[in-house]
Amino acid sequence: IKKLRKSLQVLATAKKSQILKNFLEEELLTIEEAYEVLTVDFSCDDKTIETSFSIRLSDEGLSSIENFNKINKALFTIAIYRTSFYLLDFYEQDNIDLNNNYYLPNDLDENQCYSILGVARIANEKSKLFKYVGSNYQKTIVLDPSHFMKLRLALRFLNNNYLKNEKVSLYLKTGKIEPDDLELETLPVGLRNVGNTCYLNSLLQYLFAIKPLREFILQFNKKFPMTFNSENVDGILEKRRVGNRFVPIKEVERSYQLVYQLKYLFNDLISAKQRDIAPTEQLVYLAFTNISQEVDFIEEKPPTVPLPQPTHQQKNRSPYSSELSVVPYEKNVNKNSDLNIEKNSRKNRKNNLFKPEEEKHTDLFQPEKEKLIHYVIKPEQLQNAIDIGSQQDITECIDNVMCQIESSLAPVKLEDGNEQYDIVKKLFFGKSKQLLEPVHKNNGKSRHSIERFLSVYINMGDHPADIYDGLDNYFGEEYLSMDDGEIKKSVTITKLPEILHLQLSRVQFDRERLCLYKLFDPLPYDDIIYLDKYMDTDDPTIRHKRTQVLEWKEELKKLKKTENYMTKEREGGLTIKESLIASVDFLLNKIDVLQNNVGEDSIAVIKKEIENFDKKVEKIQNQIIELEEKISDQFKDDKKFGYKIFAVVIHRGQANYGHYFIFIRDAKKNIFRCYNDEQITEVSVENVINFSGGATETPSFLVFIREELFDDYADPLKRVVR
Repeated sequence: IKKLRKSLQVLATAKKSQILKNFLEEELLTIEEAYEVLTVDFSCDDKTIETSFSIRLSDEGLSSIENFNKINKALFTIAIYRTSFYLLDFYEQDNIDLNNNYYLPNDLDENQCYSILGVARIANEKSKLFKYVGSNYQKTIVLDPSHFMKLRLALRFLNNNYLKNEKVSLYLKTGKIEPDDLELETLPVGLRNVGNTCYLNSLLQYLFAIKPLREFILQFNKKFPMTFNSENVDGILEKRRVGNRFVPIKEVERSYQLVYQLKYLFNDLISAKQRDIAPTEQLVYLAFTNISQEVDFIEEKPPTVPLPQPTHQQKNRSPYSSELSVVPYEKNVNKNSDLNIEKNSRKNRKNNLFKPEEEKHTDLFQPEKEKLIHYVIKPEQLQNAIDIGSQQDITECIDNVMCQIESSLAPVKLEDGNEQYDIVKKLFFGKSKQLLEPVHKNNGKSRHSIERFLSVYINMGDHPADIYDGLDNYFGEEYLSMDDGEIKKSVTITKLPEILHLQLSRVQFDRERLCLYKLFDPLPYDDIIYLDKYMDTDDPTIRHKRTQVLEWKEELKKLKKTENYMTKEREGGLTIKESLIASVDFLLNKIDVLQNNVGEDSIAVIKKEIENFDKKVEKIQNQIIELEEKISDQFKDDKKFGYKIFAVVIHRGQANYGHYFIFIRDAKKNIFRCYNDEQITEVSVENVINFSGGATETPSFLVFIREELFDDYADPLKRVVR
């Protein structure tokens, strides 16, 4: 790229081509070059980059026009790649003359600005403009930076000279638009927290954002028990297993209800006229309680006369809801209580945090006319479910919801052990193989087992250096001592999931204090991770690389053990080196009472020992760094099986309490949105990858999608407001 750019510069100068000169002016550096020019990296925040830019410009920018342009272009490149309105605004203050630049014509006027923006002049200019920038404007930022700048500067010129609107000014500085200034179609719908449901809300938004799953749920129209009986060909539903367990017919009936509740919610997330809605109490109950928890259903026979037209309050009601199942909630009176359940009365209906009647399900779902089914949830049952929810983490909730979705489906086929294969298995489940091989062949035979996995657990108690280090502790190879001798254990992937879940296990148990505590260690990862080194393969190159890594890790383990021995504190609270230094200090204080130069000789010997000790520790530490780099680089060129980051669940709090929210990526706009219950805001990709929030905010769950499927699957913004 550098050579091509240099060649273009030569041609532009030789031909005196203004077109080529403009192209070179507009062309971005690579993001790596830009970071290098400003002596920063991707982990630096915008203000740090601004400071570094100012220092570099002061130190080197004035020495030549070439350096000046390069430093400015580096800032512009980073601003574009990060979608950072803060850096763009800072850059434009000193570098863009709105009345004379190559993005806009010199005779720019109000009508031309509207023409460039593609917005017709109407009375409600602000609303029209924000509708435009919210839906079209930001899409161009990385795909066509030059066009993006043309649009941006036209908007700035229009606002500076004609609109003079504070909200437009704020948008140009921060990229933030108040939700009320945007059309409903441009924003997802938030979900209200109805009592310890923050992680359930995160899960529901995540499931909705996966296009193939959402479309499948929205098409669900099974009838119980008719569909069950028709699908049970040759007793296949009695043979099938979900999670290696038989699914009783009562659990199937319950699972139908969960999927219908998801369908109703998804319909509302698409078509609601509100900024936020609430999940129904039925959905909360079914999602929080285990599938084996029975639910009492009541069947109502259809009337023999034609059904009357629904009233305004009834027209969007789910066929699975009734007055019997509505449990109103009021906002917390006691700050220490997340939920207050009260009797169903007209007086307190206005405090209902669940869906008001006018928010009931849209006509995207056509209710079954033959009969109505609903189930009654008593207040104490719902309270119990909420209490159960408060003791779960998001992974347990995912397991429960996925199990119920699967139980509602007929198998596409039966796999080993009659395990059901369906859309859930296709999207979310992988398979791993555990192989145990004796190191010495006369110690027995090799044996292996195959297991399915919905999530990969990364134990943060192992203090992994990065995501690959964490995955190495789940997959990979190691030596173990067993009763029948030493064996080599290897765990590899035989089937990749289309969507990869990584559960970061941060809660540990302190055996001394007998209590739980949370680890706050960061876990660095890239936008795309590659799983090639974990694949089950006969490729001799990959297998040789794994063997080398195993040998290096064994050597690394010994070196770290030695380093720990040499640097850890002893019973007296001193390390070996500190003990030697203390000995020297002691001898120096006693040298007057020592005879025959014994003190001086001893001091010299100890000082020499300290010097040798430092060299040994330094050598070991350098060997550790070298081995870690070799392990890290061993598979850097193996990039066949790539996964792109899609969602990050954040936990704020300690081991026994806290709050969850989720970042979900929009493939079309290449941004993340932060879904914090009913609040939804846009966030740049760089601010989410390797997220560093408040003191107790840590990623607890990561979701990656296969690179080749990402654009088709990552679809969180689906709105059709009627």
